[in-house]
Amino acid sequence: MNASEKELAKSAFLIINEVMGTIHAGRVILVFAEKKPDIFQSKYTKYFFQIGEGAIYLALSKFMDLWDCQIGILLLKDCLPGRGEKLLKDLKKKKIREFRNLFVAHYADRKNAPKTSLETLERLIKAQGFKSATEIAIWTKGILEDLEYVRNCLQNKYDL
Repeated sequence: MNASEKELAKSAFLIINEVMGTIHAGRVILVFAEKKPDIFQSKYTKYFFQIGEGAIYLALSKFMDLWDCQIGILLLKDCLPGRGEKLLKDLKKKKIREFRNLFVAHYADRKNAPKTSLETLERLIKAQGFKSATEIAIWTKGILEDLEYVRNCLQNKYDL
């Protein structure tokens, strides 16, 4: 192991911490928006759902990129954690990156199309198997556990 690989592992470790923190923050916003919308003191609580869901989908995409560019091909290639591979497979099955592109980044499914309606986005969320914001928050609990496991694999392998 060389110093630069250890630095890369330390960076990946910190990025996973950030991803976990962002997902947790998104979960909190979703649950409050659904269960205690008055806490936001706004009649536009639908945007808090967007913020919570968007944060989660951006964080998951960040992890997918980290896995594809560093963890899976370099840092843990000789001992890929099964939980990490299963998580990636689940995220790809749910089309997290594509959904993120539409939900957060591009606003429309084609560059010459109008903005995607919130109703259409809600249908897409339901197509992923979620009936409510709380269900997304519950789903991400398992994801946080998987991310922590991958992070701990990095920590153990590189003595971080």
